[in-house]
Amino acid sequence: MDLALPVTLNLLEADGSVALVAQKPWFRMTVQVTRPNGSAVGSIQKRIRLGKAVFTLNDATGQPVGEVKAQNWRARDFEVRDQNGQSVAQVTKKWRGLAREMFTDADLYVVSVQPHAVEPIRSLAVAASLAIDVVMKQKDYGSPVDFLPNN
Repeated sequence: MDLALPVTLNLLEADGSVALVAQKPWFRMTVQVTRPNGSAVGSIQKRIRLGKAVFTLNDATGQPVGEVKAQNWRARDFEVRDQNGQSVAQVTKKWRGLAREMFTDADLYVVSVQPHAVEPIRSLAVAASLAIDVVMKQKDYGSPVDFLPNN
């Protein structure tokens, strides 16, 4: 049922100020990304398909600007590509140790953005880590495969 609930998350700068706001509405697999002043950055939408997970990145007007693809069937490592197919970022879910993985819902994502990435795909790549967790990972109930380290 967690996947159906609305969620609003703030991405913070190092000084604690809000950099981006990510909102997932009721019963949707889309995350809207805005600036703190309310101006739209774009959206991240999960595609319904079999196999590896894929998300579409759209700009503020709804036009596709890139995609996020799972690198394996476990959907722990993702690559962000622009419309030209060029890699602009990596999103990786990190192993936090057996006790934390078993007894908490806390996840650790590392987002590595290439210097050549431009807006809005740069901000959407950072927000993709939240979208992946909110849209896909909230339903994970801890299969035995989830406890295997990624390295």
